[in-house]
Amino acid sequence: MSDSQIQNLINSSIDSLNQNGANIQSIDTSSTLKDTSNVNKDQDEENLQDYFQENSADDKESHLSTSQRLKLSKARAYIEELQLTKFKDIKVVTSTNLPPGIVNPGLVSGMDVRSLSLLSRIYVGSINFEITEEHIRKVFAEFGSVKHISMSSDPATGKHKGFGFVEFDVPESANLALEAMNGTMLGGRQLKVGRPNNYAAALACITVEPPNERIFVSNVNDAVTEEDLKSIFSSFGPVSNCVLAPNMQTRKHKGYGFVEFESSEIAQISITAMNGFNLGNMILRVRKCVVGGPLGVGMAALDSLPVMVIPENLNKLVNNIEPTPNPSLQTNQSNNHQQVNTPSTANIQPDQANDAPKEENNNLNGYEDISGEESFSSSYYKGGIVCLDNVCDVSDLDSELSRDIYEESVKFGEINQVLVSVVDPDRSSIQKSDPNSSGQIVKVFIEFSELEFANSAVLVFNNRWFGGRQLRATIISRQNFLLQSRNHVYRFTNS
Repeated sequence: MSDSQIQNLINSSIDSLNQNGANIQSIDTSSTLKDTSNVNKDQDEENLQDYFQENSADDKESHLSTSQRLKLSKARAYIEELQLTKFKDIKVVTSTNLPPGIVNPGLVSGMDVRSLSLLSRIYVGSINFEITEEHIRKVFAEFGSVKHISMSSDPATGKHKGFGFVEFDVPESANLALEAMNGTMLGGRQLKVGRPNNYAAALACITVEPPNERIFVSNVNDAVTEEDLKSIFSSFGPVSNCVLAPNMQTRKHKGYGFVEFESSEIAQISITAMNGFNLGNMILRVRKCVVGGPLGVGMAALDSLPVMVIPENLNKLVNNIEPTPNPSLQTNQSNNHQQVNTPSTANIQPDQANDAPKEENNNLNGYEDISGEESFSSSYYKGGIVCLDNVCDVSDLDSELSRDIYEESVKFGEINQVLVSVVDPDRSSIQKSDPNSSGQIVKVFIEFSELEFANSAVLVFNNRWFGGRQLRATIISRQNFLLQSRNHVYRFTNS
């Protein structure tokens, strides 16, 4: 073997050894890096565990593993990012962005609006098909301000299906209505009042529990102020706060509010004593509260409204407006005069024919009404008169009917008088004969001091069932009232 061949063999062996050494070093380095990575991972988990233990705000998270806590932390970070980006323009209901005059503790405390709405809603079933939404509103208004009524209608008949939902401003009103109206007879049918299906879930969403010192009061007369209400309930003990919910449109209260005492014992005593108390011809409804939260300023919110400026001559302009004559009324009146032939008009000479009707009309206009007004045309009449038909048979008349009608009607407003008359249906004129004679009907006339009160009464009385009969209620003119009630049978007035 030559020297050159030997040198080449040595070089190749050295190269082989160098290559094996490089592979061995690479393997050792990779193993070292892997071991270092495992050590770092274990160290990170220990660091995270220590971090979560130091920064855990809830004991419920103590049982979570490190990976679960890491996922929870990422989820919270994602929610915070959404709040700053996608949901940044969504307004949250707080006491700072509510309109003025809100007396709703649950809403002011930030309770979920949907849950609060469910707590304020009741189901009403077994409703007479002739009863309208306005009737339902009037019946349930004594428990609080009615916010919304939903009644499904039948496309075939055009009437409701006999059930619906009534939603109030506050949950306390719904509780009162449920306690008082379930099983009550209305329109000849027994009402079924209950809760929506998801009421229990809404009840669990109450964020602020109601204080035991606070009570809810509804069906408060318009004339009763916050000071009046506070003075009344102060007879049971010291009152720390008393607010009524203001109506920012009418500038009156909505008929409900809250009274807060200094002790829960006094509050309970006042509920027992004042629930059902007659205050201003209206029956108070009193119960404990359902939801807690700030009460608000109450009627003081009206002070922020601008002052209403009424022109000085406006009353004169209104009083000088003459009522527009009704042609149909004049026709009916002339027909009535032609049918009633008295001896004074039967023998009138032709030259006196034009003067006779004037004389008769003058006698009518000069007729002095029982309420003390000399003539319906002498001044602008501001009252309202309701005529009730189909009240009872003539044979069933008694002296208590006028009193019963008065007690049912006075809840709508001040009443001047209630008259019961026996009317001939053919001529709509009063018969002076025996009331028990056949062919005659009974009419009841309710004279309210304001037309608004009469309109409210008609909404409730019309088609309402009374003593097994369905009433018919209408607004009539004062002229017709004077004609038909001149010879009344019974009369009742509170004076």
